[in-house]
Amino acid sequence: VDRYGSLLGQLSADPAGAPAPGTPARDRWDEVVLPGSALSGELLDRIHRRAVEDRVVIDADDDGVSFRHVPVGLDATGPTEIRFRWCGWSPGIGRSLDSGDVVDDAVAHTTGTGSLVRVGDAWRLAALDQHDLQLLPPGSPDPCPTAPTGDRP
Repeated sequence: VDRYGSLLGQLSADPAGAPAPGTPARDRWDEVVLPGSALSGELLDRIHRRAVEDRVVIDADDDGVSFRHVPVGLDATGPTEIRFRWCGWSPGIGRSLDSGDVVDDAVAHTTGTGSLVRVGDAWRLAALDQHDLQLLPPGSPDPCPTAPTGDRP
């Protein structure tokens, strides 16, 4: 989940939008997020529309974070799937590609459930379903706890 937040931040900061299949950036994405999943399709579409149509990118905050998702508990585990609860924090800054102006500096605090699935010898993030969203003032600190020992997928 740490790699997911880091990679989502990198892709969201790219003015070219979502990477095309077969590119190194897309290969990295497909190693973390299950290709063909609703999560992958929806996020790649959102990243692309934001950059190409809305002309906005998401820059990291002063600490280098755009998106952070922390597993906070396990709901079920099995040999091919892990379901978990998560807490999210998104302090990234929306910036216009045309003017350079900040167009969104609200901080999002989210919670939800997610799942990892085993593909061969690797785990891929298959879902991150958001249940709650709270917008916090710019610069708000991370309200999420650190992951419990042993619960971090």
